[in-house]
Amino acid sequence: MKSVICDMLDIEFPLVAFTHCRDVVVEVSKAGGFGVLGAAAHTPESLEIELNWIDEHIEGKPYGIDLLIPTKMGDMSGMVSFDDIIAAIPAGHKNHVEQTLADHGIDNKNLWNLDFIGEMAKGLGSGKNSAQNGNTEGFGSASSLQEEGANVIMDVAFKHPIKMIVNALGVPPQSMFDKAKEHGVITGASNFNPGKGMINLFVTGFNFQNFLSDS
Repeated sequence: MKSVICDMLDIEFPLVAFTHCRDVVVEVSKAGGFGVLGAAAHTPESLEIELNWIDEHIEGKPYGIDLLIPTKMGDMSGMVSFDDIIAAIPAGHKNHVEQTLADHGIDNKNLWNLDFIGEMAKGLGSGKNSAQNGNTEGFGSASSLQEEGANVIMDVAFKHPIKMIVNALGVPPQSMFDKAKEHGVITGASNFNPGKGMINLFVTGFNFQNFLSDS
């Protein structure tokens, strides 16, 4: 089953496994495929721990990481506030939710508390603020979902012997291309095909999924 992708990634089989589990990355790569660790939910510190573990166990086999970086973000200035959202919820629905939680012994006292909601949402602030302030809470600080925060994650990844870095939201930003080229790492892009329920992987202009379909 040797193919162009095998030569590009230095693997035995055209099998690429996207996973959030470091163990799966290691086992797939050791078996002749290519393990890709999902890094979007990681802080720089947690990613360093995961990649160190992979390096210690993968026996020199190739592996990669993927991130979630939109090619562009919409104007966030006109976003609806928490106050507007809470005000738009019908009183009857609020009562139903409160009663349902109470019936199951779940605390509901902060359910509509905007200060509490704001604290819970701090980890989902802008990538710029999260990266600059060192915020490591929430979903990868949410910073890794934007280019500035993702650059910090990429800097960690490129200290390790990764073979490929993939943007799982389509075309990678220019910074990913530039950093990958500097470190001799292959750049990839992937997207989900809902019609087929499959992930398409594009590597430097090469459509992995279509190639397999034609083989």
